[in-house]
Amino acid sequence: MVNRLIDSRWFYHLLFWVVLVGLFGFVLGNNPEVTYKESFTGVVLQAMAYAVMVYLNLLVLIPRYLQTGKYAQYIAFLILSLALTVPLHAAADRLAHDINYPDVEYPASYIQTLLSSSINMLVMLALTTALKFSKKWFKDQQEKKDLEREKLQAELKYLKAQINPHFLFNTLNNLYGLTLKKSDEAPEMVMRLSEIMRYMLHDSNERLVPLASEINYLKNYIGLQLIRQLDRTEIRFDINQEPNGQLIAPLLLIPFVENSFKHGAGGVEKGWIHINVRLSGNRLTFRIENSKPLEPPDVVSHGIGLKNVQSRLELLYPDKHSLIIEDAADHYLTELKLELS
Repeated sequence: MVNRLIDSRWFYHLLFWVVLVGLFGFVLGNNPEVTYKESFTGVVLQAMAYAVMVYLNLLVLIPRYLQTGKYAQYIAFLILSLALTVPLHAAADRLAHDINYPDVEYPASYIQTLLSSSINMLVMLALTTALKFSKKWFKDQQEKKDLEREKLQAELKYLKAQINPHFLFNTLNNLYGLTLKKSDEAPEMVMRLSEIMRYMLHDSNERLVPLASEINYLKNYIGLQLIRQLDRTEIRFDINQEPNGQLIAPLLLIPFVENSFKHGAGGVEKGWIHINVRLSGNRLTFRIENSKPLEPPDVVSHGIGLKNVQSRLELLYPDKHSLIIEDAADHYLTELKLELS
């Protein structure tokens, strides 16, 4: 019951008015010439007049006219509403005075009271309208992030579904060939494939995984590619130190590696791929460079892998990453710097 009340928007509306009345009531009550009874009586009556205009604006005028682009109608009805509620506010102010000082004449003229009430009403309208649009802006931003996250999750699932069958098919073909030859590399290939599938099916569902697991996944992937490529591609993988508890979003680095094998090994007679991982505390620098075909392919396709990882970086590591992708005449270079958890 309490949680439902707190989640209700009307709870926050009530809280706003309580805070407003309490704040102004105590501030005005600190005046030696005004008692707390007098100050709270005036503030409560004026708050009732404010509420009429505020909710007329929030619940009717803004959604019906302002948010639908009917600006002229909004201004016209706003002026009309002010013309009706400002006298109400002025009357509330006079009523508070009459309740507390029945034998004392109200000090200000009616015109002065209307002018003062108009200014106060406009200030209150500006404040509550700003609060409404600020809330809407934050809500829109959160919904946008949620949609981006859902979109990225869907793309990641699609990417995994797209890559896994093709990669698994090729690996099993190579494994079949090795078993026919009774090669000693077959057990190692089975072990690496098993670890890759476990990571992709289970660990990658987590929001963050140990960096050591992500690096081990890369090593297994590269190990399988080495068996497939034999001596056609020079592959170097260097890491300055082993991870020590750092966490990273899963499957964040593999699209760069897959892209390198696609361009550094595919279509190149004697290709090369150099991967360098540098750790300094929670700072990760991932650099990968590979050869490229002298003749460009007939169809250039970057797939969704790199686009997906760039979107994930923007969402998961805002202001905590830098990505450089260089497409030179004879090589590709990617350098990713991350601030890890």
